[in-house]
Amino acid sequence: MIFPLPHQSTYQFHKLALLGSDYISIPNGPDILGGDEVNNQSEAFSTVLQAHINFKTCLLPEEVEKNSFGRACRAEVNAIEIFFPGALSAKVRICFAAWLAFACAMDDILETLPSDLGQAVLCDCIEIIQGRPADVSNGTKGHAGDARIQHLTRTLHQHVTCHLPQETCDVFFHEVCGVLYAHIDEFLFLDGRIPQDLDTYMSIRSRTISLNPFFEVIKREYFPTSWQPNRAWDRLQEAVSSAAGLQNDLVGLERDMKNDEQMNAVIVLMRSQTEARSADETHALLARCVDTAVDEHNRWMETIFRQAARILEMDGGDQSAAETNQVVQHIVTIARTHLTWCTSAKRYMVRFDHDV
Repeated sequence: MIFPLPHQSTYQFHKLALLGSDYISIPNGPDILGGDEVNNQSEAFSTVLQAHINFKTCLLPEEVEKNSFGRACRAEVNAIEIFFPGALSAKVRICFAAWLAFACAMDDILETLPSDLGQAVLCDCIEIIQGRPADVSNGTKGHAGDARIQHLTRTLHQHVTCHLPQETCDVFFHEVCGVLYAHIDEFLFLDGRIPQDLDTYMSIRSRTISLNPFFEVIKREYFPTSWQPNRAWDRLQEAVSSAAGLQNDLVGLERDMKNDEQMNAVIVLMRSQTEARSADETHALLARCVDTAVDEHNRWMETIFRQAARILEMDGGDQSAAETNQVVQHIVTIARTHLTWCTSAKRYMVRFDHDV
């Protein structure tokens, strides 16, 4: 797998470890569906797509007249189909597509904001989610007219509460707030106010990748209300989120380097080497840092399979073994399907000279 990088250079990446283990398989897609689900898939997709178009019309009204609007809506619904090929209700898929669209739109805006404004906006959004709406009619803390992310947050909150039961909304929005707090930490990292090492970066990246809201809703869908969170599931989710974050970083490395972005594992590793170097030495360092990031990804993949196997061997408590297996499959599958999405999404500039 080769990624072209600046200065006409290319670096050979080791193959990312994405295959299943002896204990856990990762379904490729349609075979995870039962017969009834396959037959109903087209109708359900249309239902989700129409709801998503309605949501995006409220979320980003300025985009509606663009020729790309319909294609973007379909692409986001398709992304959820790629991420989660198993049997999930239309209402859940509607909310998942909305969360994906929100997260992408929020990221695009946050990248344009200075640190103080970005943190203030995120605090406002947390208050909105927690039911304590901030007054942002005139902008945030003196920045008149910039309440775009607050609008996105209100729109998401209204949309999700229309489609999911209150108990599911509660766990979903709790995890949404976790993502927003992680973006505050991201600003602190960029400001140099917290350690600049890879471990600190990954503690942020594993949350800003925004997968936990998906995972918590899936558990709520399958498990009885008496189910209690435990550390085993937390470790599995952390491993999947970390692997997905590194996939994003590796696939988006060329774009990030061209745009002088700092929040990328490879760039964080390079920045930790502060001594002056020649162009050839810089290229060699880049190759080493890429290898380090790939190795880190593959370690997380090993953790995923070990942790998933451990969960399947545990006493499930109130939920059945079949329910546990379904949830594990949904969570583990995204380790493959997320890479499929981010290598095809227009948000990431990538060209493969050879297939994975």
